[in-house]
Amino acid sequence: MSEQKELAGSLNEKSASLWKRLYVASVIAALVHLIAGLCMVTILRYGLDTADFADRLIFLTQHNSLWIMGWLTWNVAAVSILYFYFCFAQAHAYSNNLLARILRFAVLLTAGAMLIDISAEIIEMGILPDLAQKILAQQRINMYTEKFLTIHRTAVIMTGCLANGLYSISAALLIYVTRYQYKRSVQAAGWLVVTSGAWLSLACFTNSIAGMMLANVILIPALVVWQIGIALASDERSNHSLNH
Repeated sequence: MSEQKELAGSLNEKSASLWKRLYVASVIAALVHLIAGLCMVTILRYGLDTADFADRLIFLTQHNSLWIMGWLTWNVAAVSILYFYFCFAQAHAYSNNLLARILRFAVLLTAGAMLIDISAEIIEMGILPDLAQKILAQQRINMYTEKFLTIHRTAVIMTGCLANGLYSISAALLIYVTRYQYKRSVQAAGWLVVTSGAWLSLACFTNSIAGMMLANVILIPALVVWQIGIALASDERSNHSLNH
């Protein structure tokens, strides 16, 4: 009997540890995405398609450090979402093999998305400012202009369409397989993340600037709300595991 109690206690401690780790990952991801979203609105928008082309070139040339700093927040956001999904999968796959396979697949998709995402952001940080400087130096439309637009478009497809599409598929898998384990409000926020993420991918593919802006306006707040909802539920489950 004592051995059974010890085993049960050990399992409860392990479960509590997994839920607590998910809580921490959720809070980190929410904070990082909030900061990254603010950087998008206050910094990065001056160097993206939302700004006049000439103004973009000037911003990238004169405020290169700000441009890089803004994208670095999104680098961290990509890592944080992978860690969040990993901890989510670990907490929910506990003692369920089928669930573990599905969630593991979602994490693998997210890892691929992260690599594409960060690669695209490195292109934005490392190549575009130099091309902007060359365009301005010649004071006219030149071969660097077409190269600038082509490289930026490639980066948009990589991060906004491909990476974001994979993130959305991963989120859909996580939400669907745990659909009975969270409140409807948390589920609703999660599905809003999926739908707005899919919308963003489509907008990037069709090069709809307005669509990209509107999708992001919905996606970032929905993602933060979903992550906070997961954090609150995880904290409650962690405490419950320790007390039983």
